[in-house]
Amino acid sequence: MIDGKWHMFSDSDSRSFPIVDKTISLKFDSTISENEKANFEVEHNLIFVRKALTGWHDYKISENREVFTTAEQLLNSSLVAKLEIPTIGYYTLTPNDTDYNNQWYLNQANGINVNIENAWDTTTGNNSVTVAVLDSGTDWFHQDLGLGTDSYENIFLNPGEDAWSNPADPTTGNGIDDDGNGLIDDWKGWNFDDNYNDARQGLGGNTFFHGTHVAGIVSAKTNNNEGVAGVAGGFNNEGVKILTCAVGISGPNGAILDDAILYAAEIGARVIQLSLSVGSSSAIDDAIDMAHDVFGVVVINASGNGSSSSGVSYPASHDKVLAVGATTQTDSRANFSNHGANLFIAAPGVGIWSTQLNSQYGSSDGTSFAAPIVSGVVGLMLSVNPGLTPVEVKQILQDTAQKVGGYNYNWNGSDPGHSRELGYGRVDAFLAVQAASSGSCTINNITTTNISPCDNNGTPTDPTDDNFSVDVVVSFTDAPTTGTLDLTGDGTASVTVSGLTSPHTFIGVIMSADGGPINVTATFSDDATCTFTNTNAGTAPASCSTPPPSCTVTNITTANISPCDNNGTPTDPTDDNFSVDVIVTFANAPTTGTLDLTGDGTASIPVSGLTSPHTFTGIIMSADGGPINLTATFSDETSCTFTNTNAGTAPTSCGTLGVNDTQLSNLFTLSPNPASTRISITLNQADLSNSRITMYNLLGQKLRDITMKNVSDITVDIENLSSGLYYIKLEDNGISETQKLLIK
Repeated sequence: MIDGKWHMFSDSDSRSFPIVDKTISLKFDSTISENEKANFEVEHNLIFVRKALTGWHDYKISENREVFTTAEQLLNSSLVAKLEIPTIGYYTLTPNDTDYNNQWYLNQANGINVNIENAWDTTTGNNSVTVAVLDSGTDWFHQDLGLGTDSYENIFLNPGEDAWSNPADPTTGNGIDDDGNGLIDDWKGWNFDDNYNDARQGLGGNTFFHGTHVAGIVSAKTNNNEGVAGVAGGFNNEGVKILTCAVGISGPNGAILDDAILYAAEIGARVIQLSLSVGSSSAIDDAIDMAHDVFGVVVINASGNGSSSSGVSYPASHDKVLAVGATTQTDSRANFSNHGANLFIAAPGVGIWSTQLNSQYGSSDGTSFAAPIVSGVVGLMLSVNPGLTPVEVKQILQDTAQKVGGYNYNWNGSDPGHSRELGYGRVDAFLAVQAASSGSCTINNITTTNISPCDNNGTPTDPTDDNFSVDVVVSFTDAPTTGTLDLTGDGTASVTVSGLTSPHTFIGVIMSADGGPINVTATFSDDATCTFTNTNAGTAPASCSTPPPSCTVTNITTANISPCDNNGTPTDPTDDNFSVDVIVTFANAPTTGTLDLTGDGTASIPVSGLTSPHTFTGIIMSADGGPINLTATFSDETSCTFTNTNAGTAPTSCGTLGVNDTQLSNLFTLSPNPASTRISITLNQADLSNSRITMYNLLGQKLRDITMKNVSDITVDIENLSSGLYYIKLEDNGISETQKLLIK
């Protein structure tokens, strides 16, 4: 414990890292269910913070709990596969107040520089490549990074989010997570430490120059008559884009570093630039593995400023991270630079002039400012050859690094060309870009122009064939000499490569007018790896057709209900019926098919010439005394339907009871009637002492036979009987009475 706080000690560079307060990171067993996880969180009073794609969960624990005791308890659960306590790290910064007025590492006259000017003859950086700067925050308002008087910027703007109404004010977003990534209004990156959308500063307005200095080294705007030149900052036009991610203002927060890495990878960054160190973490390891292996991201990290000769700090020490040490103006190792067997490469890290806060400039020392030089060089490599994999990028950097400083580059016989002091040597931008582009076909960009208005193709009510025409411009270098250049996606076209020059414009490509982003891919048929996709090459016009309004049936009513008709069989209620007019109200009927009536009555009529309301006259229905249940449906649009279960009341049966000896002398009472589940039979005369109760259906078939001996009332269960009309007959001492029972 140091100054009352627990720390994690690092063997690699002999530094201690304070733990993140009241925070635990864990990974559950792969077999756990969501219910088990929820119960586990409640049982241990864990407050969920976030979950990474790799399965790591961050939790806060209550203030009155001790983190190590809690960690031990959680580890004892069979549901927990891994657990660690995250740490607060340090930016690899060596403060220096010396003022430098030029960028010697780009143009030192004695030739000790990264050979950038020769690299710029090939490329100055393409805006299709994004470098994510995970650091203390970046001042995206700086005129040499963001919008200045030159009206362009090298700050990455998330195409999945709506622009802020005021580009300088993160609070003017629309308050909606437009791209569905869980972060609201992350148009210009994200502050992961404070969990909001201002990646320049903390919630309290606190700032630190470190991240802005790093970002300017990578891609400050070049040849714009302002400030400094970035390694990949374009040439008075857009260069490599900077995705700004704040991971802790005063120091990097290891608890959220994995989330920032995965965010950058998912949003499309090709390079992740880290100039920091934290305590080792399996959660961060998993995030780096996924970024590298799944998303194809090159991860670069400063080696650290502890002067350690036993190796680089973490996460630079991860085997999929390119660890960068620092050199001086004489191509020797900077005395503060961590080095050893796992150092990969070196770059200038002393007197590095770059952008700083409040639109200022300054100089600083540290491996923090060597690493972004390499990140900028990788941005140039990917600009000329976007198909490079992280493994290929690493190999090119290794093969083209300059063996400077007079160090032993053969100390390890199994790893020739490597020195403990500078790794494989000092980066050479020109040789790296040359190797990346040598003999490689590259499609650099796809844009659109001359987007026509929507054309409804003569079917103003059918949006499915609405389209528009657009010119698609494909920029490329080193095209193959045979085959075709093919356009696929929202529009298709093809042209032979013979005599083809860049850029090539496909004129009048037809696409669907759906109002969405234009998604197109260009590929050379004889070099299928030479391909490029732009998922937002422009915006299609919206549909210009208005589909017809939807059909609706709004009501069914009845009129002119006739009296019951016994059909000439006064003793047979089964054929008693009545006639009724049925009125159907509707709107926007289909133009073909029929309007069909079903339910208690049936009818049909062709829709040709049909107007609303339509009356079906004289519909015959059964006279059963119940509610009239009807459904109206259009045959050619079956979803256009309506049911009214009580469109009126049918008259009751008008037939005479069909069971013999029927009398109406009020011998007993049925209650309720109509009934649905059970009835009560109550005798109304005291001299009825041995009554027989019989239940019949309409066919005269006996269903129940009950004797009421010395009782005046009984309850009969009728729940299993079908709806309809029944007879209840009482017989006692030579007298009888039959009553109707209606079961609903």
